[in-house]
Amino acid sequence: MPPKLPELTKEKAAYLASRGKSRSEIRDKLGISEASVTRLLREAYDTDKILINAPPELNLRNPALEGKLERELFGEDELFSKLRGKSKQRLKMLRVFDVSENASIGEGFSSAAADFIVVNYFTKSTKVAVTWGATITSLVDAVQKAAPLLRPHEKSRKGLEFFQVCGDPPGSNANPLQRSSTLVAQLVRALTPSQTPKNTFSVEAAIPSSFSEHELDVIRSYIQNIQGYGNVFKAAPGGRQRLAFEPDYLLTSCSSGQNKQDQWLSDCADISGMKPGELANLVVGNLGGYWLPKSGLGKREQKFLDDINARWVGIGLEDINDIAKRGGVILLAFEEYKAEIVMELVERRLISSLLISSQLAKKIKKL
Repeated sequence: MPPKLPELTKEKAAYLASRGKSRSEIRDKLGISEASVTRLLREAYDTDKILINAPPELNLRNPALEGKLERELFGEDELFSKLRGKSKQRLKMLRVFDVSENASIGEGFSSAAADFIVVNYFTKSTKVAVTWGATITSLVDAVQKAAPLLRPHEKSRKGLEFFQVCGDPPGSNANPLQRSSTLVAQLVRALTPSQTPKNTFSVEAAIPSSFSEHELDVIRSYIQNIQGYGNVFKAAPGGRQRLAFEPDYLLTSCSSGQNKQDQWLSDCADISGMKPGELANLVVGNLGGYWLPKSGLGKREQKFLDDINARWVGIGLEDINDIAKRGGVILLAFEEYKAEIVMELVERRLISSLLISSQLAKKIKKL
């Protein structure tokens, strides 16, 4: 009689196989013989416990079990416990995607994250706010590619709406594919094709500093009347905009102030009359476009940054914090250089669900 193996060993073997791991790799990962691996995979296939013939990043049969296996196999439990503690229990979920370094990390991460988000979030919500940027663009592209496979779950997405919560990147050289309006329209077509995008608008993401504070108020009053904008934002005291609806989830990414090549960093520096390096010295990074200050800024530096954020035509920190309190802020990140900004966002209690690559997880552990 074969020796009794630890709980879920069969499921772990099948799950690793579904992610393209060889029998020898499964043997080394689980610490069992290759003969046991062969037997377990045969049993898993025969009993249909897990779809081991499904694409590596797609397992719709049992998302809860998949999450448990992922944590146990790739060490999320310890990291999640530490990050959750730093967030004072605000962080509700950590999901690490084991992305092969031989392939494009961004594409592999987005493909795995897309299936997970649709099944675990979009099927349980009615209102999803969407920011912008290269990471979210890659994710939406993966959602569009996976849409035919996800159609059996279409009924569970009845009533689902997507909302644009960022203006468009300024300048003629801005990538139109990375606009929040474009991304929302693509999600609607892919996941709720019977609907038409109604929660989008065409407004630049920042009001230049050449306009005075009085002119800023006038411009905001004008923007409030633009079609689609009023579905998303409402005027608030002090000239700021607040969300006009209560999202179940905010789908967003972040960028570090360390990345001097960041286009949004350059754009905001131009708008404020600063050099990119000067702005980078004031911030730890941005969350969906909103800049977060470094601690210990002087009054002059803080005023500069407050003015930049006051001219931001997008979701603000107050609304992000409210959504995080309700457990709805989903942050996606896979680049290693984002480790410090991710840690900062966790500690500032602005993240509810953290979806990262295994490469970024290793970097965070070093911190």
